Amino acid sequence: MRLELIDRFQRLYGPVGGGLSAEQSYLGGTWLGRSINLPGFVRLDAIEGAVTNPSALFDFKFTINPNPTLSPSRILQIQTQAGLAPGVPITVIHL
Repeated sequence: MRLELIDRFQRLYGPVGGGLSAEQSYLGGTWLGRSINLPGFVRLDAIEGAVTNPSALFDFKFTINPNPTLSPSRILQIQTQAGLAPGVPITVIHL
């Protein structure tokens, strides 16, 4: 569903920033590709910019919780496994 929403949005309004890519997997600072599952990997809901050097990340939360967040340990896991540059924003989007 996420991929379809992003594709639909970009077809209607054009690419956001450097374009959005959905369901990208990373491990040990290395991009693995779309929807790859390996022990210890992280899968990012949506990234902006190049998949090998994202400029922003978006984490979709499908929940009734009105204020979903990412724990500090989850943020560190994402930063480490995706090999993010310092200051790359991770934005939680409540749907």
